[in-house]
Order: sequence, then structure tokens, then C-alpha cells
Amino acid sequence: MSAPLDLRASLDEAERDTLLRALAESHGLIEPACELMGIARSSIYRLIKKHGLVLRRVYVATLPANGCEAARLSARQEVTP
Repeated sequence: MSAPLDLRASLDEAERDTLLRALAESHGLIEPACELMGIARSSIYRLIKKHGLVLRRVYVATLPANGCEAARLSARQEVTP
């Protein structure tokens, strides 16, 4: 006999997987992830909280090729499942 199917758990898992994929494809940027999923910013923050994900800001230094210019520092979000 097979195990009972839990629709709610399956939907939650699919929702979490979709959220993680959208955030990965958008390099952790919220606006592009919202566009990929077709949802509002408030909705994506609600989903992040619901699934226990943590956003953290990561700073990345870009060094110039010629060595004369100053390094550029940019920020992006990373998601920790």
C-alpha cells in the first residue's frame, strides 16, 4: 500500500522550490525574482518568511583590469535555505 498523498506539503514544497529557483536566477535580487514569479514584493517577502529563508547582503569587490582605477564594490542578496 502506498503512503497517503499530502497535497498541502506537496504545494508548499513546489512553492519553496520555485522561490529558491527565482532567487537563484535573479542572483538574490528581489525585483527580478518578483518579475520571474509574477508576484508583488510583499508576497515574495511573505514567502521568504514562510519558508524560513534568510536573506543576507553580500558585498563583492570588482578589481579593475588596468590597476589604475579604484576597485568597485557592489552589493547583492544571498539566500540561505
